[in-house]
Amino acid sequence: MLCRLLFLSIAAALALAPPAATSNLIVNGSFEQSSINPGSFKDVPAGSTAISGWTVTMKHIDYIGGLWVASDGKRSLDLEGSACNTRSSTDCLGGVQQTFATVAGHDYNVSFDLAGNLYAGPKVKTIKVSAAGKSQTFTFDITGHNTAKMGWKTEQWTFTATSASTTLEFDSADNVPNLSGWGPALDNVIVAAK
Repeated sequence: MLCRLLFLSIAAALALAPPAATSNLIVNGSFEQSSINPGSFKDVPAGSTAISGWTVTMKHIDYIGGLWVASDGKRSLDLEGSACNTRSSTDCLGGVQQTFATVAGHDYNVSFDLAGNLYAGPKVKTIKVSAAGKSQTFTFDITGHNTAKMGWKTEQWTFTATSASTTLEFDSADNVPNLSGWGPALDNVIVAAK
């Protein structure tokens, strides 16, 4: 009887306890794992899955190693690739996406760190985040920053899942002719159920 009362007391306490913190639903959110070594940086073309968990979309991205200080770990992304054929406003624009399990009708918080390639291009970098048919743009002004102090800014966004899996995508949304190839920088992507 005493054992049964103890068991019921523990069960009741667990039922009243707040839920445990949800772990990140994103694989490799800081882009640390990859089948390629970026060195200082490496251009990665659309369709590549070399960065574990992620697929490169649109045109090109640069996988950043030692070019600047990442916000989390040692690696990050520039969502505009350096090996484009021309310097038009659309030829260099890239993105990354990842699909993960969700529950339709549930809300999810997206957190990511944003900065920008400091070497050239527009002073204000623009990134678009999208999932479940919704999107939002965010900007970052590189003025006053340097490769040792990138000024990483944590951004937040929320979406409501519409199915059992959702694709989260980050794209460069810079639109400055002849200044492409130096885009928004991305790191430390976290998705958690609300």
